[in-house]
Amino acid sequence: MIICMLVLGIGVAAYYYTSYNNAPGRHYKPIKWIYFLIATFFLTLLFTYGIEYLVCEPKLNGSSTLEFMVAIGNALYACIVYFITSVIWCNALPTNAYRLFKF
Repeated sequence: MIICMLVLGIGVAAYYYTSYNNAPGRHYKPIKWIYFLIATFFLTLLFTYGIEYLVCEPKLNGSSTLEFMVAIGNALYACIVYFITSVIWCNALPTNAYRLFKF
């Protein structure tokens, strides 16, 4: 689950700051960054819940709720990883994106 969180958090941020914003005709607005943050949350939620279900199918009554709560926690951590990656990318690496966190 930790690998899923790190790969999706960093991967979505890298896609946003490289391929997505290098395409012609992009309008560099901060709202796009928020859309990718929301996408990070939902992708991580789905992947984590899927991994949990594939690794150990819930057999106890109420364990699927616990697994869903763990998936939500992992998705929130992925959003934090996305934010930290964005701050580092805006300050240290080249990009065409709107530098929302430039210090």
